Amino acid sequence: MARIIKPRRTEFVLPEDHKPFTDKYFLRSRKILKRDGLNPRAKYQVFIQNGSGIVCGLDEAIAIIRKYSSKPEEIEINALYDGMPFKEKETIMTIEGPVQDLIELETMYLGVISAGSSIASAMNEICSIASGKDVFYFGARHWRFDSDRELSYAAWVGGAKGVSTDIGASSFGGKGMGTIPHALVLVYGSTIKTAEKFFEVFGSEAKVIALVDTFNKEITDSLKAAEALGDKLYGVRLDTCMENRGESTFKGTGVTVELARKVRSELDRHGFQNVKIFLSSGFNAGKVREFVEAEKKYGKFFDAIGTGSVFDFRFATSDIVEIDGRPCHKTGRPFKPNARLERVEL
Repeated sequence: MARIIKPRRTEFVLPEDHKPFTDKYFLRSRKILKRDGLNPRAKYQVFIQNGSGIVCGLDEAIAIIRKYSSKPEEIEINALYDGMPFKEKETIMTIEGPVQDLIELETMYLGVISAGSSIASAMNEICSIASGKDVFYFGARHWRFDSDRELSYAAWVGGAKGVSTDIGASSFGGKGMGTIPHALVLVYGSTIKTAEKFFEVFGSEAKVIALVDTFNKEITDSLKAAEALGDKLYGVRLDTCMENRGESTFKGTGVTVELARKVRSELDRHGFQNVKIFLSSGFNAGKVREFVEAEKKYGKFFDAIGTGSVFDFRFATSDIVEIDGRPCHKTGRPFKPNARLERVEL
């Protein structure tokens, strides 16, 4: 469920000057108006034209207007609160003031509203489909680092239980969440040893969730982790890449309903009913809906979801392919040399 933010946020990290971030035609327009001494009071109506959803970014937009206008005391703003629902083309904010004070600011304030509302709306859709299960936002790697604080905030406004970075979580007074990546498993060379090491270092402050897909032994390593760690193990995470078919599965690649159900079944069969199952890897709204519908048919077989696939984007990723000069990689992700690459001198 979306979070409506009251009172409004006022603290934002904004650049000293808005002009480098502003469409040139707005900068030139203000120069023309200034030369002719034309500065009527203008009222802007802000809306989102393609679809309904959850609005976010309004507080930052207000901060932008306040910071960069020369006479903020002459500007009047009316707006929804971050986290409120909106309908397609519904007015979400009005801005009224001297046109020379406002004409240069449209680029920045529309950008933060568009980005925030897109993330918040998409996350809210995913959380609504997930029917009460916890959903975590792990999208930091899919955007510029200097965007993560506000995009993570938008995901939280949209209903995310938590986010993966400290800077992102700081926007709502939280801390980053997450346990084990594939890189750590590959360095230790063992799913179980990595989970044990995580418990030794962080067991007093974080729950141990073993990442079990690194070597494409999702069922085997889930059982081994449960046996080795006992009550220390809170859950297992399935993050099988799309290059692989899950262990002992026959339909589809990546994290599938079949794979999650088999892991749940085997854990239950061996007496590990308390071990929870966390899912990640490509969980957009459509995939979440598929899993929720499957639970209606088969009964509960997963507990929470991590997603960075909030909406269509070109996602970059990174995998270890060597350790100490020897091949070492996640199953399905070997080194792929490219003769077109050139050395960079540092």
